[in-house]
Amino acid sequence: MSDISFFHIGIKPKATKYVLESVRKYHKDSTYFLISDGNDFNNNHELAIQYNCAFSRYNTTLGGPKQPFGYDKDRIIEFLDRFRYGCHLSLALTGVEHIMMLEDDVILLNPVTVDKSWEMACHNITTGNEIPDSVLNMIEEFSGKRPITNQYGAGGGSIFNAKTFLENYDRVIKFFEDHSEHIMHNLYPTFGWIDCFMVIYYMLCGKDYTVNPCMTDTHHHTNDGWDYDKFVNEQPENIEIVNNYKKYYWV
Repeated sequence: MSDISFFHIGIKPKATKYVLESVRKYHKDSTYFLISDGNDFNNNHELAIQYNCAFSRYNTTLGGPKQPFGYDKDRIIEFLDRFRYGCHLSLALTGVEHIMMLEDDVILLNPVTVDKSWEMACHNITTGNEIPDSVLNMIEEFSGKRPITNQYGAGGGSIFNAKTFLENYDRVIKFFEDHSEHIMHNLYPTFGWIDCFMVIYYMLCGKDYTVNPCMTDTHHHTNDGWDYDKFVNEQPENIEIVNNYKKYYWV
């Protein structure tokens, strides 16, 4: 049995299908929670049947985060609630404690390796994405532990401990309900981006940020004919996960 499950809000139909093909190549029987984000019900439902996924359609459309705040408070909480259900499915259906947050531009090159000690295994951020001290102070006051880093990078392909997420959900969601707007408008505007608030969620649980050495990122975000396959073919053998693979994103 695989030791990883998958959570995926599918928005771009052709890209969603390519992600599914990529994952099922290596993880045929893993729990895979596929979501229709208030659109394309038939398309994602058919994909869910074809690729043996648990499926839900949500009437609320999250869409992608937008400048300057990413998601507003209500959308942050909506996203976390959807992820909560993905964590529940992972544990209830297969007892698997780790879940990958997929997006429509994440592909696998190899089977995913999971270190059972991981609470959050994310991208290697060397510059930028810095949580200010004012927010770190709030996290420390809430959790009783100062985060070991002020940087974050929980982009697509990041892996999380589902059990930790569920065990802390009620108290951590209260933090988001009470403080999100204050943080976004007064302390750190980019708090509402997924790669930020997912890290903060686990920091509020008192958990450490870990870099996944088997994950890479194209860092290419524009529709200009860039050669994604050349990038993939040049990756070392240890790379399992590629983020920002947007070959089918604009098709």
